[in-house]
Amino acid sequence: MKLYDIKLLTQALLSGKTKVVLFGAGRWGKVALYSLLQRNVTVSYFCDSDVLKQGTQFCGVEVISPEKLAELGAETHVFVSCNYILPVLSALKAIHFTNVYNCISLFEHTDFTNAETGVPLREIPVMMERHKAACMVIEANKDPHLIIRGMDLMVTEACTMKCKDCSNLMPYYLKPKNEDPEVLLKAFEVLSKCVDRFLEVRLLGGEPFMNKRIHEIVNKLVTYPHVEKIAIFTNATIIPKDENLSCLKHPKVFLDITHYGVLSKNHDPLVRVLDETGINYTTHSPHTWTDSAKIEYREKSEKQLKDMFERCCVNDVLTLLHGKLYRCPFSANAMNLNAIPQVSDDFIDLAVEDLDLNRTRAQVRYLYTGRSYISACSFCNGRDYTVATVEPGVQTKTHLPYQAFTPTASES
Repeated sequence: MKLYDIKLLTQALLSGKTKVVLFGAGRWGKVALYSLLQRNVTVSYFCDSDVLKQGTQFCGVEVISPEKLAELGAETHVFVSCNYILPVLSALKAIHFTNVYNCISLFEHTDFTNAETGVPLREIPVMMERHKAACMVIEANKDPHLIIRGMDLMVTEACTMKCKDCSNLMPYYLKPKNEDPEVLLKAFEVLSKCVDRFLEVRLLGGEPFMNKRIHEIVNKLVTYPHVEKIAIFTNATIIPKDENLSCLKHPKVFLDITHYGVLSKNHDPLVRVLDETGINYTTHSPHTWTDSAKIEYREKSEKQLKDMFERCCVNDVLTLLHGKLYRCPFSANAMNLNAIPQVSDDFIDLAVEDLDLNRTRAQVRYLYTGRSYISACSFCNGRDYTVATVEPGVQTKTHLPYQAFTPTASES
């Protein structure tokens, strides 16, 4: 992506010589459109990989496919108005576009005080921070400091919902367990000595508040100076109480609420409690879900694996589960379920005593920035714009069956 000063770039955009396109017809797209319209810049199109959006109007602007975008010419000005930066850059690189920009300067120099974007004002600062963090990770492998954009901590295998297309594979757990805070925090302590900055630590499940000891985890995480933000992802079925509520008041912490309609039975009461206690939160409907929740071996060439990994929407996160560090949540949960081979190169066991920190730091860096794909990719359908989408939040009555992986004699 090009470095730019929005004031200088605006002059070029106002010339009208080339079209301006926003890649991402979602929440970030709404905010980016508002920012450009405030500068009298005409946005010709939105571009989106979601086939359901293509050919429709979004905020009064036509949504086109990446194929249609390619026909506009490589000189087209494209702002990446979503948070899946690497997959979009991969798509734009394939069609040889060079006038590609993030939205950092655009957002930072826009006054949203009275903005009518369709996005609640309280959510815009969080979105801006996440967009900036997602952009920063692109330079991670060039930086001597080890910066992790998204650090997922799986605090439970249990959930109050049974979404059959859960990309974290929660419905496959027959007897889900809560994470032991001591195990998690001991592993994170080791990891914290190997990483210079965590831009966002994310507490996930399942439903995180199924773990009644979540406050122990939060209260420790906020003490790390290089942990900048702590997000707790909830489906608004449980209203935290007592210590699990009070720990959320720390300024580093905010709740990311996904509102699944009637399934999020405590959404409105939860929001009232958060407003009354001054806790930071965002609330939104579920984003597009990909058909990526099936654990199934798929024969792929090395090129297919590399391409899928490069486009993956979670290829800039790491996942910590039961003391082991994985490259992604699918890999973590599929291995934890014993549904795919336990490939030692695909995880780091941080629970091992007396780890060499220099060696572990090198392993973490390689896992985060040095891999072009992992073995788990062969069992995943992919999480990118080429994968079919499914309706979010469709429930299953029972846990989902799967075939446990049995190693051969040479693998055991």
